[in-house]
Amino acid sequence: MRIGSGIARAAYPVLGSSGDLTGDGLADLWAVTADGKAVAFRGSAAGLDGTPVSGG
Repeated sequence: MRIGSGIARAAYPVLGSSGDLTGDGLADLWAVTADGKAVAFRGSAAGLDGTPVSGG
């Protein structure tokens, strides 16, 4: 099953999910970038939003 695209293994070597990170009722993904930064990818009704969201 495809949940999204555009998430390259070289750019995001660690990828996982802890369920709904944003509280909108849809599953999200988290990742660690190659340079060690944590980012999240929001889930949507159409699948995964391929734009990473980084924290403060």
